[in-house]
Amino acid sequence: MRGGEKLFLIADHLPFPATAYQVAARFGFELTNSFAFDKRKRNPELFVRGDSSLNSNPITDGIPPFQGVDTVVTYTGQDFYIPEEATPILTLTDE
Repeated sequence: MRGGEKLFLIADHLPFPATAYQVAARFGFELTNSFAFDKRKRNPELFVRGDSSLNSNPITDGIPPFQGVDTVVTYTGQDFYIPEEATPILTLTDE
């Protein structure tokens, strides 16, 4: 693979990651083809800058900066493993 490629990967929960598995693997990601949600609450997941669950990067910071994102809400997703050099946009917290 040539250097400099970028990937913004969005893969919904089971069974959809199976369709993106090979593309993700070329960039070093391992999709689990599963669900990720807080089964204790079954409420939408809130990712915010304040608790470091929403990470700073060119997508969330915005170009220009006044178009930045401070909160992302999801209701179900899937977990996956990222390569060391990757920058996650959302991070699940212990809460």
